Amino acid sequence: LQALAARMPQGTVIITLGAAGAIASQGGRTIRHAGYRVHAVDTVGCGDAFVGASLAALAEGRALEEAMAWGNAAGALAAMKAGAIPSLPGRTEVAKWATKPAASAG
Repeated sequence: LQALAARMPQGTVIITLGAAGAIASQGGRTIRHAGYRVHAVDTVGCGDAFVGASLAALAEGRALEEAMAWGNAAGALAAMKAGAIPSLPGRTEVAKWATKPAASAG
């Protein structure tokens, strides 16, 4: 993470860690989100769900910590359903999950 962050000192670097959540670097600080525990049915599309939800949150002006919660919530929700497109969660569902404590069971 730090090696990537050093290459982009004015940017934000986020690395997804699957079931372990995600880690980010922004402005010299490291932010971790432990993700959410779920019974995974299919992980296809989880990364896409994470990216979409976290970028949407950032575009809305949310803090990186909250954006990571949104991304991890979307990824966890996607993992509980089969298929890439059918598993993508809606905004209301993601917003509800993103308020749960990290690493909580779904």
